[in-house]
Amino acid sequence: MMKFTFKSGCQVLLLLLSISIHQGMADNVGEYELKAAFMYKFAQFTEWSNSVVDPFFICVVGNDPFDNTLQMLDGKKINHASIVTQHPTTLENAKNCQVIFLNPSNSQQLKQWQAGLKTLPILTISENPEAWNFDVMIVLSTEPNRISFSINRSAARNVGMDFRAQLLELASILK
Repeated sequence: MMKFTFKSGCQVLLLLLSISIHQGMADNVGEYELKAAFMYKFAQFTEWSNSVVDPFFICVVGNDPFDNTLQMLDGKKINHASIVTQHPTTLENAKNCQVIFLNPSNSQQLKQWQAGLKTLPILTISENPEAWNFDVMIVLSTEPNRISFSINRSAARNVGMDFRAQLLELASILK
């Protein structure tokens, strides 16, 4: 059994917040650059029951608040698989994704998307506060000078997925 100390927790936090930033942009990292980095790290700290396929699709459903920021992940690796970002518009196309950021225009659409995805081994992430009620696996929250996240571990376990202890330790709420 591993023991986590304050020092190891800080190291994991720094790891989560690390991001490849173009030289000269370090002082101007925006909210969605950080959220893109979080999504990448979430994928790295997620355990899938089946092997990760190549390419590894990270998708955005609905409105894309990242403004091409996610494209910086294209070509990076998750378990030796190359990341490709996509924007599926149908549930059938979304089933190819390993990670989906759910950002439909309203809560009813969020509920419909999640209902279609919740039996699949796809890491679902949203920033909609109601996402927690629909069993989205990770919900991001933006607070003054901070981005936090909640993890619905039971939703992940229901589809054969789990999260590494280092990630679970950093969640603000764990279900």
